[in-house]
Amino acid sequence: MAKLKRKYSDDEKAGTLAALDANRGNALQTSKQLGIPRTTIKRWVAEGVNPDVTVLRHEKRRELSEKLEDIAHALSGNILIHAGSPDAARGSLKEMAVALGIVIDKMQVLRGMPSAPPQPVEPDVEAVSREFQEKARARGYEITLEEARSYIEPRLLSRKFSMN
Repeated sequence: MAKLKRKYSDDEKAGTLAALDANRGNALQTSKQLGIPRTTIKRWVAEGVNPDVTVLRHEKRRELSEKLEDIAHALSGNILIHAGSPDAARGSLKEMAVALGIVIDKMQVLRGMPSAPPQPVEPDVEAVSREFQEKARARGYEITLEEARSYIEPRLLSRKFSMN
């Protein structure tokens, strides 16, 4: 007996392709999440889909992004409540934090926002030295900008800073 080939609606195809986008093109992960064969998903990508699906895909991306944002808000609220509880299990708190990170990453991918961690940037030695000098003066110490810089610079340059 021949196996019947499943027919997918444009809406299902668009939703699947939006999920594929959220999964950064990982067809296996998308297949497992949605129960649609990986080969079917790969065929849609390779052969393309009709223009209606392409238009719907963008709408589905927006909808999925909004759902993920709602999940992120709920998770962050639960993390705050859970962290404040004296009997909070650290394992479950960590799991919620990881889930929040994954949800935010997928939301950003769908919105076309950068989701990679910020890269270390060179510290602004001059600005930090001026700030150090001002704080020293506020505490009654008179130091020159050069003295502040000679104190601050080796400490800043020995660390990797991320200003984001």
